[in-house]
Formats: sequence, C-alpha cells, structure tokens
Amino acid sequence: MFTVVMVVNLIAESIMMFIGGKAVVFIFSKLQSISYQTASNLSADSNAMKGTMLSNYISAYKWVNIDYLYCLCSRFIY
Repeated sequence: MFTVVMVVNLIAESIMMFIGGKAVVFIFSKLQSISYQTASNLSADSNAMKGTMLSNYISAYKWVNIDYLYCLCSRFIY
C-alpha cells in the first residue's frame, strides 16, 4: 500500500510541476471570463493588474498550490 501511495504521489507531483503554470493561467482565465491567450499575456505582467483581476490571479495560484501541497503532504499522511 505504501509503495502505491508513493508512486501516485510522485506522478501527481511531476505532473503539477510541469503544468502548474499553465493551470494557473487556465484557472485565471476562467475566473476572469477571458481567453487563455489574454490571461497568459496578463500573467506575464502581474504589476499591471489591479483589484478584482489581481485577486483572481492570486486565487488561481492558491488553487494550484493547494493541489500541489496536498500531493507533497500526502506522503506524510499515508
């Protein structure tokens, strides 16, 4: 059982490392109701964001980081 958990954790961790940035932009685009390309351009310059837009960008990071931290911490839970 422990080996299975470790393998699943390693796979999830690897996937999140490679797609983490794209996931943030995707979630940000959905929260802002804008296209992925527009969200990608905005995320390149976070200093230009204000108010709700910046809040949604931070929320997108939180969603991705919560999933990533869960993957990291799950090895200690099981």
